[in-house]
Amino acid sequence: DSQSLVVGRESPEGVAELGWVSPEDGLFNVFATFPDVEPERGLGPLSPDEHYLAFDFPVEEDSDRRDISMIPTTGGPAIRVVRHPANDRVVGWGPGTDDLLFVSDRGGAEDLYSVEVADGEVRGNPRIVHRDAGHLGPMGFTRDGDLFYWVYTLRNHINVAPFDARTGAVDAEAARPLLGSKVHPAWSPEGRYLTYWHKKDRPTGAGHFDQILGVTDLETGEEQELTTHLEVSDPRWSMDGQSILTVAVERDRLGTDVPAFFSIDPHTEEALELLRLPSPADPGWYWSVNMAQAPNGRDFVYVKEGRLVLHDVASGEETELFRHRGLASEPLEPSRDGRSLLFAVQDST
Repeated sequence: DSQSLVVGRESPEGVAELGWVSPEDGLFNVFATFPDVEPERGLGPLSPDEHYLAFDFPVEEDSDRRDISMIPTTGGPAIRVVRHPANDRVVGWGPGTDDLLFVSDRGGAEDLYSVEVADGEVRGNPRIVHRDAGHLGPMGFTRDGDLFYWVYTLRNHINVAPFDARTGAVDAEAARPLLGSKVHPAWSPEGRYLTYWHKKDRPTGAGHFDQILGVTDLETGEEQELTTHLEVSDPRWSMDGQSILTVAVERDRLGTDVPAFFSIDPHTEEALELLRLPSPADPGWYWSVNMAQAPNGRDFVYVKEGRLVLHDVASGEETELFRHRGLASEPLEPSRDGRSLLFAVQDST
């Protein structure tokens, strides 16, 4: 009746709460608490009679696999709806029905299922409504029962093609694609390996993905995933080709931790932290931070508050090389011998 809202919030004690809020007076009436669940993760669709709210949740801490429960909006314990080894995500209740729709990969693909839920009880087994629905994000139903949803389809593709350095021509017909959604490719010094980060979809829903460090051997076609516990950005090879340099954040602390420069051994996957960056005001800014290795193969250069800085890894001392308020973080590319550095300055326009 548009007279109230269901809202998820975090209490001052850090507990996720669900409650009714009146737009008139703003009072928050709690009907459920989740001590170990983020509040936005607990919020889901209301049943047609508004007596229950469905939600999906991780079955274990740090797990991508989710199950489904519902909770009475008047208060009371949660009621199990879907328990399965597969990953199950809530879509919503069909208007005027007792059918709760959800997406599950139990059949090998992400199919749309329906299960009858009436008077707080699950009746019967789930049944398939639509096969291969995809990694969808529900947007809601019309009054006539049509479901609108979106699917995250943005993918980045890398192709390797012959290039004529004299004329600048690329032989697109002879291009060889690398499978998967890969971003920020960088060649190893001898030209055999390509590093990048690639998008790996999370089971939590459309548009959710991890940035996994990857390496492809262009001679054999073999691909590796490295340091999957790190969320990486813009990787590049060291000058000797023995390590990969990147900005990264511990994935299980994403959003709460500050980024750092890492050196990653592609053979052992050992990640060595070189420098922890200052806590960002904008959590997304560090994805544009780059580094370039110095000629000694140990120290590195990066952009810091409008300054081009040489960082000594052993001592932690920093030397200013250049200063300009329009100094850009990209590109930052060393020459092959490491003695010159390409960088950019943005002008007033």
